[in-house]
Amino acid sequence: MEKLSVSTQGISQDLSLANGDYDSIERGSMSREQLVSFLQEIMKIAEPDYDSGEDLCPPSVYIEQGDRSVGLFLNEGALCEIETTASVTPFEAVMIATGEKSIEAIDAQKPDAQTVSNADVNAKVPQVTYKGPSFGRKLLAFSVALIPGCVGLSGTVGLARWDSEYSQILVIGVILVTLSFCRLIYTLVRGQGKTGPSR
Repeated sequence: MEKLSVSTQGISQDLSLANGDYDSIERGSMSREQLVSFLQEIMKIAEPDYDSGEDLCPPSVYIEQGDRSVGLFLNEGALCEIETTASVTPFEAVMIATGEKSIEAIDAQKPDAQTVSNADVNAKVPQVTYKGPSFGRKLLAFSVALIPGCVGLSGTVGLARWDSEYSQILVIGVILVTLSFCRLIYTLVRGQGKTGPSR
């Protein structure tokens, strides 16, 4: 089988780095197996810093065989066909370059990722709703919290009768502490409710 002619841009001579250079480097002729291995090595290259403000060429590979040609560039670790920007594997890239398959045929066989994420996920994941505490639970919590409330109220009455310049301050303090304690007990006994799938 006729070999494939390969060249690159934006890649160093030793394939160790993406240098952003637009100058083309001829890589010679390769067999199908050699080209697959070559593309796999390209996919390991770290891409240049496009946010640097420099005009950088992305790591790119150009493959020719007879009158057919295909261009690929590296994007976030994936090989993408230049004209359609569709991602391809090294094996698919070779099939496109040899004319065995078109990029359109390969792309059509891949699932629509957006449709899967929107439709299937919504269908499989149950909707979750919040179920608050029952009325009986709230009534029990109120009754239990009422006990220390009555004790605190009795204490404030006794302090109010106490003839002292500090009695008013103590009464206010006891009321605040009693209210806080009653609220804490009410919250603990009532509970927080639970979540569950809606029906």
